[in-house]
Amino acid sequence: MKKIRVAESNECLLIKEHADQIYFKYEKDFWKEGYYRISKKDCLTAIKNKELFVFEENKLIIGFVLIKKNNTNLRFSMLTVIDKKQKNGYGRKILKFIINKAKTEKLKKISIEILCPKKWIPSQKEFLINWYEKNGFKFVKDLSFCNLYPEHKKFMKCDLIFKKYEKILLQ
Repeated sequence: MKKIRVAESNECLLIKEHADQIYFKYEKDFWKEGYYRISKKDCLTAIKNKELFVFEENKLIIGFVLIKKNNTNLRFSMLTVIDKKQKNGYGRKILKFIINKAKTEKLKKISIEILCPKKWIPSQKEFLINWYEKNGFKFVKDLSFCNLYPEHKKFMKCDLIFKKYEKILLQ
């Protein structure tokens, strides 16, 4: 059986390990040795705040996503499907969960920020951009990664930007 639920604290290390592994695989040209996608502390905080969700199949975690919201908007990040389970439509199922959650809570828009080098767009990021656009997200603007996360600058191999995309929900 497949389901999406709030992550539990005993799953933090598994989530952290997979997030770091997958992001470093696709972002190896962005980061120096020692970079991490999510700290254990941030992972546990997200779980405590009920912001980290896992997609499980037969009690095995196959994906996860971090969801934050305010009164009108939902922002998600770290939508990840475990490497060996990719290309099976699981990312689409997690995205559908995100959209339904936002609609159920009567939020007005959903946003995602795709991390890219400032001077080029790697093929994996191009794939993500196209995927989000096919799912109704529109480009809004570029944001400076360093301005938002100055503590990560020491790990960067190049200048990074977030390409912000939004999906407006009809009420």
